[in-house]
Amino acid sequence: MRVIGQSPKKRKEFKLEKQKNIMKMQILILAIILIFFSLAILPEVKSRTVGPKPILCSYSNFGASVYESNAQNCVDSDKGMKPCVIGEVSYEDATGNQVTISDSCTGQFFVSEFTCSGNEVLEYNIGCKKECVNGVCT
Repeated sequence: MRVIGQSPKKRKEFKLEKQKNIMKMQILILAIILIFFSLAILPEVKSRTVGPKPILCSYSNFGASVYESNAQNCVDSDKGMKPCVIGEVSYEDATGNQVTISDSCTGQFFVSEFTCSGNEVLEYNIGCKKECVNGVCT
């Protein structure tokens, strides 16, 4: 576009500024498209998988308390704090009795997750992002 009365230098600066603004808009549009695309596929990435692949879910850890302080030979079937996997902890208590406790829902959105830590059984209070079903965050 030719502007009457402007010097060639001013016209060139105007043209460069216009091109910069066009590039900024293109970058902004591209960023919006990338954000939209990533949000569209995010549920697919977080979905549960079957088999040896890891199961992904969202949860919040509200801390642990000691469930049993004299647990001998403690074994955790899901091998750690994994609220997206059903598990159970087996141990011998102070009197020598074999005890088994399973991860369990403590409401629609909470799970009690049990783990071993040395000679202690810890109980984690976990808040599930979606819900708790049969001792597992979904």
